[in-house]
Amino acid sequence: MNGNGSVAKPKIRVAKKDITIGTWNVRRYRWSVLGLAEVRWIGIGKTTTNDGHTLWYSGEDKRHERGVGFLVHRDIARSVLECRPISRRIIILRLAGQPFNVSIILAYAPTSTASDQEMDMFYQHLNGIMTTIPKRYVLLVIGDWNAKVGPDAYPTWQGTAGKFGLGVTINRVTTCLSVQMFTTLS
Repeated sequence: MNGNGSVAKPKIRVAKKDITIGTWNVRRYRWSVLGLAEVRWIGIGKTTTNDGHTLWYSGEDKRHERGVGFLVHRDIARSVLECRPISRRIIILRLAGQPFNVSIILAYAPTSTASDQEMDMFYQHLNGIMTTIPKRYVLLVIGDWNAKVGPDAYPTWQGTAGKFGLGVTINRVTTCLSVQMFTTLS
């Protein structure tokens, strides 16, 4: 979305249609792919809604906690090359597109109560997955980062973080931005 609340014009076409990708409440918006965090469904699966949309999900084995998923609009369902659950926190969707195929990685980061070791393991795992995506694909990494980004991040991360955050940025966000996420993209 751009600053005035309208959806920015997409640059990539999938299934001969413009696509809109979001991780926000899109009840009133046009959408093609939705990344979902805290799905809270058990196991790994795929289902079709009454409207013909497809939901892929990956969650805990026995508890209704965490979980990620993709909801794909019925109009572009035939463009899905693969949806691969990696863990209860990471799932990958690959779409056939023009002029490039698209890989979307959805990540659901541990909360601030997680240990530094758990956070490091999550970002190392995510970084390793990012390196497996072929360079010829457009790569989007979206999700719920469970992070607090304040306006103090704006001078350093213009274009990545906006200037209207709340409070002070926590160190884990800076680590994510500087070490994990951009090492693969450089």
